[in-house]
Amino acid sequence: MKSKLRVSILGGKMKKSIIALLVLVFALTPMFAQGGAEATTAKKETANLVYWTMWNEAEPQGTVIAEAVEAFTKATGIKVDVQFNGR
Repeated sequence: MKSKLRVSILGGKMKKSIIALLVLVFALTPMFAQGGAEATTAKKETANLVYWTMWNEAEPQGTVIAEAVEAFTKATGIKVDVQFNGR
């Protein structure tokens, strides 16, 4: 008769150690996260951006760029000066 040998991959002490390590990692993660209260109370700076494009303003791609710039400005508050240089 063959004897069955069972080998436990994670023994009792090792299993408890891994669980303790995971709990520690999850408990400390918020301490190292970026942002927090400082990010919400920071002074808001104004920024301007200049964007040069080789499209004409009247071309379909030019109107798409103008619409995207308007949406970007509305979402971020950053003003974009679009320079339509044409082709």
